[in-house]
Amino acid sequence: MSETTFYLIGIAIAAIGVLALFVGTLGQGAFLVALLFIGGGFAAVLAAALFDVNALWIAAVLTSLGTALGHIAASRDIPGIAWRARGFNAATMAATFSAAALVTFVLLPSADAYVTVVAAYALLAVWNWGVAIMMAIRVMVNYDGRSK
Repeated sequence: MSETTFYLIGIAIAAIGVLALFVGTLGQGAFLVALLFIGGGFAAVLAAALFDVNALWIAAVLTSLGTALGHIAASRDIPGIAWRARGFNAATMAATFSAAALVTFVLLPSADAYVTVVAAYALLAVWNWGVAIMMAIRVMVNYDGRSK
């Protein structure tokens, strides 16, 4: 194995250690890992654009995994009132995807592949903003009798 491989393994172990220190539940850990996957997907988009690396398929896989894991984490984080966790998750994901779409639109070339990436990030942002707003409305109308 090369020296770079050892560095990457060390970074992964350090990240897992830091993650373990800050999470209280499995759902919180899964949510943070989901954000890391989405960030990794965005890093792959940047690598594909700036360094001419064929990494858009990696971006698609990591973003899909992050989105799915985030949804699973939200549904299992708070038993009985999973919709509240889903609202927080959706708001965070919406902000993440909005920023990714904006940065991709402004900084990257207007090639067909990047127009598709911007459209995908924008669609994910709109979807998550819709979910976040629906969950905020549930809180405002005291949907479950627990909001004051």
